Amino acid sequence: MLPNRLLFLAVDLRAGHRRRDQQVRTSGFAFLIQTDAHNDRKYDIIPLLTDVAQAAVKEKVIRVILSTFRGLVTKAPAANLPAMLVAQLLPFVKNLSTRKWSDEDIVEDVQFLRDELSARFESLTCVVFTWGVGFDHTHPF
Repeated sequence: MLPNRLLFLAVDLRAGHRRRDQQVRTSGFAFLIQTDAHNDRKYDIIPLLTDVAQAAVKEKVIRVILSTFRGLVTKAPAANLPAMLVAQLLPFVKNLSTRKWSDEDIVEDVQFLRDELSARFESLTCVVFTWGVGFDHTHPF
């Protein structure tokens, strides 16, 4: 079960209230600890955490959110990667990969997420058509 503290944070952020970095980091860490493969379907947390990460100033906040995303992808990629693509996480992760980070965990999480999201995106945008014997044509949409 998602901690009440994170639910209150989600309500405040959806309502447009700003929270201090410590509260965001603590709440994100609570979610990370209780990461469940199906929590996003129940709480729609991926778009919320993406918005928080994009607005974050502190590296610590980004680290906790990226670790949460990595946990979600590791535990249930089929359930969480599509939601991450819809939340526009791939362009954000690509942007993060161009920055210099003092924390190696961020670098590893960014690389992991970029690779996983790119692979999923590629699989969604390319399909192979077969016409007749020996003729294959790959057509990107």
